[in-house]
Amino acid sequence: TPPECYLQRAIHFSPKDAVSYSLYGYYLKKVGHLEDAIKYYEKALEIAPENAKIAYSFSLLLIDLKRYEEAVKYAKIAYHKGKTPDKLKQKLKTLGVWNE
Repeated sequence: TPPECYLQRAIHFSPKDAVSYSLYGYYLKKVGHLEDAIKYYEKALEIAPENAKIAYSFSLLLIDLKRYEEAVKYAKIAYHKGKTPDKLKQKLKTLGVWNE
């Protein structure tokens, strides 16, 4: 059974669980479906807007898509709400878009 089936089942079983949506978004990013991954991350953040881990992962996706302003927005949520690794901040500094 493809991973998509399990992830879709998890979403249907618990549609108010942000983690299921974020995992599906993460999976789609890893298999190269970046644009499709956006809607799952956005849904996850709609359910849990202050979730640092989801904001961190979504920011990395946005960097891959060269949507830097949005990436900074979600990176700031991640750093404000959780113990986030410095890798994201360093990546944004290297790109010249992190202003703190």
